[in-house]
Amino acid sequence: MRTRREGSGGPASRKAARGDLVAAVHRSADFPSSQRPVLAFVGRSNVGKSTLLNRLLGLKVARTSRVPGKTRGIYFYETDEGHQIADLPGSGFARVSKQERESWAELAEELFAGGRVRLAVTLVDPYVPRAEVDIRMRQYLMERGVPTLAVATKWDRLSARERERAQRELMKAHGQVFPVSAKTGEGIEALRREIRRRMQEQEDGSNG
Repeated sequence: MRTRREGSGGPASRKAARGDLVAAVHRSADFPSSQRPVLAFVGRSNVGKSTLLNRLLGLKVARTSRVPGKTRGIYFYETDEGHQIADLPGSGFARVSKQERESWAELAEELFAGGRVRLAVTLVDPYVPRAEVDIRMRQYLMERGVPTLAVATKWDRLSARERERAQRELMKAHGQVFPVSAKTGEGIEALRREIRRRMQEQEDGSNG
């Protein structure tokens, strides 16, 4: 899943390279025309989604900030593994207007109902393992037939006792969960392997 960031210059017809921002979707007309499979990343604001995405890709392609909610559209990135990555706005972010939240919901519906998303990586906060917004998101994806992979972020911040408790609660709410730390790299390789396996499994199923 590694990518590399390319310069933004060059002719408009240049083929998208690994790590390129393919599309910044703020309205329906912005969705990329490609029908390639999509790996989506979703999660609450301030759960560390952009930081984890950068760590997984090996380069800084997604913007990070101390201020939650910096991802304000659906951003599509190119990969060299036959699919595109979609980075969605953080769910549960309160500092936006009702109109903007409704617009995001409409874009998410178009994305997930379109059949291109082969897997949604759902990021959860281990300190709030059974957050209602995370459970609702998982249910939303299941209702649309989108396979999910739950990931607990910022695992390095938990003590051994806290990890044990969080694992139990996370499994109750989300089933199998992959704990990771974008800061230390803990769990990153295992997550990469699982994403590759699941994406290939879904692709084989769609071609079968």
